[in-house]
Amino acid sequence: MSVLEVNNASIRYMTGDFKDIGLKEYVTRRMTHNYSVTEFWADRNVSFSLKKGDMLGIIGSNGAGKSTLLKAIAGIMEPTYGSVRREGSIAALLELGSGFDGDLTVRENTYLRGAMLGYTRKFMDDTYDSIIEFAELEDFQDRPFKQLSSGMQSRLAFSIASLVRPDILILDEVLSVGDGAFRKKSEEKMKEIIRGGATTILVSHSLDQVREMCTKILWLHKGEQIAFGEDVQGICDQYEAFLAGKIELPKRPVQEVKEEIKDVVPEGEAESREDTDETASGGQMSFKEEVRDEASGFKDYLSRSRKWILASLLVLIGAYSAWLIYLELRPDRDITAEDRVVQEVVEDQITAEDQAAAGDQTEAEDTVEAVPAGLPDEQTNKKTDHPTDSGFMYGNAEMNDSGELVSSGQEGHILWGPYSKTVPGTYNITLHYCVDSFTDSDEGIFDVALDTEQAAEAHFTSQETSVTMEGVTMEGGHEFEVRVWVPAGMIVRVQSIEYERVN
Repeated sequence: MSVLEVNNASIRYMTGDFKDIGLKEYVTRRMTHNYSVTEFWADRNVSFSLKKGDMLGIIGSNGAGKSTLLKAIAGIMEPTYGSVRREGSIAALLELGSGFDGDLTVRENTYLRGAMLGYTRKFMDDTYDSIIEFAELEDFQDRPFKQLSSGMQSRLAFSIASLVRPDILILDEVLSVGDGAFRKKSEEKMKEIIRGGATTILVSHSLDQVREMCTKILWLHKGEQIAFGEDVQGICDQYEAFLAGKIELPKRPVQEVKEEIKDVVPEGEAESREDTDETASGGQMSFKEEVRDEASGFKDYLSRSRKWILASLLVLIGAYSAWLIYLELRPDRDITAEDRVVQEVVEDQITAEDQAAAGDQTEAEDTVEAVPAGLPDEQTNKKTDHPTDSGFMYGNAEMNDSGELVSSGQEGHILWGPYSKTVPGTYNITLHYCVDSFTDSDEGIFDVALDTEQAAEAHFTSQETSVTMEGVTMEGGHEFEVRVWVPAGMIVRVQSIEYERVN
């Protein structure tokens, strides 16, 4: 069964007057028969199919239509004519840095790219270490992505796309970036993916790479399919001879190109078109010859300028009618001068009352003293926080109906925060909890961090229901947070955190 089928895919770009002029200029040019557009066929009548486990190499000089064809396969754009049928998930690397944010870190970009490919947070948590290890970026995980070299960016992109195991993997000249060792490792990974049953499409200018890795090959030249098949060695040899000038591609008769386009153009449109030599090569054509359905919003109106003139007149008549109706139905039409004075006085009185009420509310808000989240204020020596309070964040855990934070059994921090300014003093900080089950370890960590650096910690076990860090000294002006970490297999219910200032 075919995983990918491309049937007579033809992709056309339209440029010309309709992109650069407004309605007035368009009507003028149409009436003077001076309107024209330009079309360019990036790909024409490309057909092939791939089965599960195939690796297709696409070769051709610059401008052959390779990247445009990959965008159609990936679903980024639709063919003008023909069809592309895909089965399964697709991961595409069409441009270096695509799908990444330069201001985010390598770690954050890895999860962002995984989310764009449709993978869950749990899946990315399980594969993150493997992705970073394969990309050889262990020392750069918290560096901004924009500080990486192009080779390092390519390694990360390739690592994400290859390790998430898509059904169809598309690579556009990305294996040629990076040092020799990484290229060799990438080729081994490609072979492993092929053995795992994934279908891969590789665009490369390295014929040696195509010969070694690909099971099928597609040769494109100026948008046309020159050859496709399993004879990778033979087609590569012909392509090399063509690049060396030893052979020439046969010129196709214009009539043959016309017939091919007519085969894939819908019947009704084919009858109305008069294709010329310029149509085959990307030249100029008049409005009557092209753009019947290509100018988006102009679709039905571009064929006859009289429709535009009629539509403009109808818009003017409608606007004038709406103005007359407004004058007839406006609210103050029959209000006398005396009534208008009374109305203005009432409106001024209402406005003054609203302003006075707003002023009272502002004064009340200003009298409320801001209390730092998490710690007692200067007038209070004791305070209790719960996981449901704002400012706390949690992961690998869920909140139950009693307001307790219950861990999921995975290793990591289940609670951290709030990020607030410290109030000077010495504190005893107590964690109230309950351990429901544990496996390898029955000991978790409760700690305090100042400016992200650990300031104190205490270990809690399954035999207790509370643990206290005593004598935690804090100075003003620091960022403060508490954190709860649990090992794998431990199910903990966090109930509250109590702060007591002792000095």
